Amino acid sequence: MKKTACTLLTLVIMSSLFSHPDTMDPEGNITPSVGYRTSDRPSIVTQGEFLFWTADVGNLSYGLKSAVQSRNSSVNPNQTGLVDKKKEEFNWGWDPGVRAKLGVISDYDGWDFLSSWTYFYTSETTSKTVEPFHSNDFGNVNNNPIGTEVFSSSWFVFNDQTRFNKLKAKASILFNQIDLNQGRNFWISDYLSIRPFMGVRGYWTRLYFHLNGSRSIGSDIGAADAMARAKQNSWAVGLLSGLNTDWHLGCGFSLFGEFDFALAYGRTRVHLKRTFFEENNASTQIDRNVTGRTKDSFYQIHPFCDLGIGLRYNHDFDKTLRLILDAGWEYHTILKFNQFFKSTSREEGFTDLPSQRGNLSMTGLVIRGRVEF
Repeated sequence: MKKTACTLLTLVIMSSLFSHPDTMDPEGNITPSVGYRTSDRPSIVTQGEFLFWTADVGNLSYGLKSAVQSRNSSVNPNQTGLVDKKKEEFNWGWDPGVRAKLGVISDYDGWDFLSSWTYFYTSETTSKTVEPFHSNDFGNVNNNPIGTEVFSSSWFVFNDQTRFNKLKAKASILFNQIDLNQGRNFWISDYLSIRPFMGVRGYWTRLYFHLNGSRSIGSDIGAADAMARAKQNSWAVGLLSGLNTDWHLGCGFSLFGEFDFALAYGRTRVHLKRTFFEENNASTQIDRNVTGRTKDSFYQIHPFCDLGIGLRYNHDFDKTLRLILDAGWEYHTILKFNQFFKSTSREEGFTDLPSQRGNLSMTGLVIRGRVEF
């Protein structure tokens, strides 16, 4: 009996809290909407954004630097071996991008419908060089002295047999994304507003990779050149959901936070071409001249995660126009984006599917302006 009475009392209290008339605006809305709204037509939303981002692709290292070291053998003091020193990776720079949005705020409880397009392109080129070495035999100090440095890369054909004294690599990312979402921006307290939303996301990207390796002629080795060129094209379409928050400080200023998550399903195509050319050191005749191509195409799920935070200023002009200015920082990641075949491991390890599984991350500054009228 006591449990029943407590339950009824709890329900009465909760009901009075959520139906209290003080939480409604003069028009009777429990959660009044935020933003400029007209009574006779939907409000138009236009927004432009300048992006200044840097990107990173996981597991896209292109080479491995090794050095000759003594084995400290008392039986054979001349014995040496190669010891790995450093994994060579891209140092991505900063590049501009753009985002444009267009939408409407309806007169149906303030529901809004927004479309957006994001474009970003970045590329990075790097090269590494060490002194030429004399032999492809690194087991004796008489062939290559202690401290001799060399490069290797599993991107190349015969990667476990050949070393280089120069590597030159280039990578680029082309990213396009389109979002269509429906949401509602409303007050939940005097100084906090939120906008939950849901929608559809589509994206298409191109990841390009090019690597050249060269070796000078030595006393016991001929000159050699190797090349690996890989290209990945991906597209996917899926569902999107998220939440935007606005923590109002006063005088038109607020702190905003943004989060969304998406799962898209689409196709990825990967193509890898590799060549290797080597001369005989004694006769300068061709010793090896090999070309290989590998392709794959498959469907997969692409998980997205997006975060943002920043400072916002908004101002209403005589209830006919609303201006919003933002300065913030964003972070975006796509899991298992990199599906290239190779890494810096010396193992070939080819399977029916690529095995890189590196994430694509993009982060940086965003400056945006928005007008509602």
